[in-house]
Amino acid sequence: LKIRSLTDMVGRRLTRRQEAAGSHVLLQRKLGEMGIDPSTVVQDGPLVRDEREAALAVFSGEADAAFGLETAARQSRLEFLPVCEERFDLLVGRRDYFEAPFQKLLAFARSSSLAAKADQLGGYDVTKLGTVRFNGY
Repeated sequence: LKIRSLTDMVGRRLTRRQEAAGSHVLLQRKLGEMGIDPSTVVQDGPLVRDEREAALAVFSGEADAAFGLETAARQSRLEFLPVCEERFDLLVGRRDYFEAPFQKLLAFARSSSLAAKADQLGGYDVTKLGTVRFNGY
């Protein structure tokens, strides 16, 4: 049976993560939002430290599914089902924003080589990278 949504996770062997791991916290929240009791998702798969180990556990058959990044799934040639998008923000002081080292970082962030690498890895949208989201106090 294919997994097409988080509801299909009920009764499946899922990799386990540390309780403080971001992917564990996010999975618990997403299941709760969908009205799924997390205890119905069988988390008896192996305890893994990161998304790469989680993907390897699925690839090797130790688990039916893992909650993690598209990049890890692609690298292990697994199917990936997106369930959310996260934005990563970098806070920078106004003065530092205009300094040469940060401007160099922005130039790299907007480069075609970074865009190509992000596309190759999968799961990353860098089209708005470097966008100022807040400019106030």
